[in-house]
Amino acid sequence: MKVSFVVPVFNTNHRILQICINSILHSIIGRHELIIVDDGSTNNETIGFVERCRTDKNYNITVLSNSDNRGVSYSLNRAIDAATGRYIAPVDHDDLVIQSGFQIAVKHLEYYDCEWAYTNEMQVDAKGYLIRGLYKPAYSKQLLRSTMYINHLQIFSKNLFETVGGYREGYEGSQDHDLALRMTNFCEPKHVPYFAYQWRIMKKTQSRQDWAVSSHSVNSSIKALKDYYHDLGKQHHIEVAKKGFAVYKCRSLPKIIPTFSIIIPTKLGTTRTIDGSTIELLDQCLNSISETLSQNNEIDSEVYSFECLLIVNEDDDLNYGQVILDKHRLPGRPIRDSGNFNFSRKCNLGAEQAFGEILIFLNDDTKIISTNWITDIVSLLSDNETACVGGMLLNPDGTVQSCGDNVSLNSAIHYNPHPDPSSEGDPMHRYWADHETTSITGAFLSCRKNLFFEVGPFNEAFSNSFQDIDFCLRVGDRGLNCVISPHIKIIHYESSTRNPTVDIETIEALRSFHQLTMYGKGKYSLWAYQPIKVRWFSKSGAIHYLGKLRNLGFKIIKDLLRLYPYPRRRIKFFIK
Repeated sequence: MKVSFVVPVFNTNHRILQICINSILHSIIGRHELIIVDDGSTNNETIGFVERCRTDKNYNITVLSNSDNRGVSYSLNRAIDAATGRYIAPVDHDDLVIQSGFQIAVKHLEYYDCEWAYTNEMQVDAKGYLIRGLYKPAYSKQLLRSTMYINHLQIFSKNLFETVGGYREGYEGSQDHDLALRMTNFCEPKHVPYFAYQWRIMKKTQSRQDWAVSSHSVNSSIKALKDYYHDLGKQHHIEVAKKGFAVYKCRSLPKIIPTFSIIIPTKLGTTRTIDGSTIELLDQCLNSISETLSQNNEIDSEVYSFECLLIVNEDDDLNYGQVILDKHRLPGRPIRDSGNFNFSRKCNLGAEQAFGEILIFLNDDTKIISTNWITDIVSLLSDNETACVGGMLLNPDGTVQSCGDNVSLNSAIHYNPHPDPSSEGDPMHRYWADHETTSITGAFLSCRKNLFFEVGPFNEAFSNSFQDIDFCLRVGDRGLNCVISPHIKIIHYESSTRNPTVDIETIEALRSFHQLTMYGKGKYSLWAYQPIKVRWFSKSGAIHYLGKLRNLGFKIIKDLLRLYPYPRRRIKFFIK
């Protein structure tokens, strides 16, 4: 199996270009090929190095030259047209290929006989010093719609490339995002969880200006996304999710808005002291529903129908439940649950009596603060591969409580890599990008009613906790996705109406029911960004913080080394 590396070059710093080309030569020995396209360079040192590559007879290198600067898409298409390999691996002229990771990626292509694969990558600065590692998830359709997370190194078949029509001129700056979106209409890429690429972050490139993503690159991605949704035959609205970042909020609403039922398990009259004031939790919850739905400016309130179902305890007053619904002008009714407290049974009872096509399970100790949340739910659930939709849960102090669940490594915890909800969250921009996750917390979980009963409702064996994780893992077993929209923000006063303690038997039962999923690292790689939390005065805490102190020392040394004026040379040069 032969891979053709393709590298477009234009006035690249010759030292950086040397590192890039020689890193590829370490990988192509005896089997693969390298095609360089000089896109009208005028820099003499760049031209000189390209000519040395052209005249070299020891390696399988082909050099093409454009008479003038035609752009990256044209150059890549020309290189791939000349390629003789079954697979194509595009490489930017200032980056570096990691030989071991590339070889593992080739093994994946051979083993799975797939058309397209992508690897993890490292971000390095202009001098080659590590910034951070990008641990990418398994193929995530919704995340790809939100941001081009695949990046490099990706390897795809020449046949697939030609089927979709190659790179399109006019999309420069986001030509890879445009190509990836079109290729997903024909196949799903395979994730290779190894590092095969170093992406050099420069202050100024075609897609970046002064470290921020350029407006040209953003506009190209928006144009590509509009084409993508148009090809799907969906009405769509696309906007930048966070200024300065290549992250997008994409929404496509069906022509007919489905009915929805908001199911709230509650004990009437439960109060909590917040900021010195005692409030009734359900009253606050219902008030937030009423206010945010009335403020929705994306769909007319007259075109959708909904209800609020209060699942109250056996000893609660149904009349009071109806009074509080009427107070906030919310259609619905209270429903009495009998027996001891069982959160799963309460939710299932509400689902059975709900008329909505979409079920929204909501804790009474929540406060919705986003106005267009119902639009987000309806849009995301319109994708048949999406089973459940959740949002970003915040603590009362405004820090992030959960942006999905990290179910891996024999544990199940809220995913909150950074406390600040205005930050990017992690390198995949999950605090701004709609993204797939293994599980969604039941404090705010929505799904289609028919699917809820098809998969099987919440299992009443989990009376107090983990029923949401069990349900989402069963959804995943069917090949369906759970999606978090961080644009839906909800304050959650956690465990105000139930005992927060989880017994060891419940945890062990969950582990035994879902061994294959829970014992692995998790296909979305959330484990890589989740902060480790340990007690200060413990053996594990001492080991952890001594490690952090050591890493701080290494960082200081690296910062001093960054003063060295030239890029680091990490590899043996075959062509100088």
